[in-house]
Amino acid sequence: LEAGALVLADKGVCCIDEFGCIRDQDRTTIHEAMEQQTLSVAKAGIVCKLNCRATIIAVMNPRDCLYDNHASLSRNTGLGTPLLSRFDIIFKLVDSSDATRDDNIATYLLNRAIQGAGFECNDEMEGTDEPWNMEKLRAYIAMVKDRFHPTLSDDAATLLEKHYERCRLSSSATIPVTVRFLESIIRLSQAHARLMY
Repeated sequence: LEAGALVLADKGVCCIDEFGCIRDQDRTTIHEAMEQQTLSVAKAGIVCKLNCRATIIAVMNPRDCLYDNHASLSRNTGLGTPLLSRFDIIFKLVDSSDATRDDNIATYLLNRAIQGAGFECNDEMEGTDEPWNMEKLRAYIAMVKDRFHPTLSDDAATLLEKHYERCRLSSSATIPVTVRFLESIIRLSQAHARLMY
């Protein structure tokens, strides 16, 4: 952040992802930037003040990936109150587990994945046990990527939806199961279909 994104975003907008993961030094830097709209950079005994009159939009996940409604915003984010107070607006988006909402999201994403056209899978196997060389493997991946666009059948969509819902309701997950998980298993299913072409 120092003398980088914030200075380049002078009189503009600076978007910061994973704001909770920034180093302590960067937190001090951004605190100064939001308070005074300048950054002090010291190099070789010379202190330089750079303008950073930027709008800052920052996003982050809660500490330990789970938001505790009984704890303060400062404790959930791991950011100090002085830094949080520099933001004009703070939006809290909580991804709570709701079966109906999860079903609607899963149906929407799966319907989007089902749309499209693909080629039939080739059931014939080559009669060789020799491993492919890199050139043949690259050519195969390029050909499949270009020509084969697998789509999800209704049965496959139902299977993925049920798996997603089961994972959402599971309390033993160490990492919270979000919509990104469903999008990931859709992509993995399509990649597996391409591999088996």
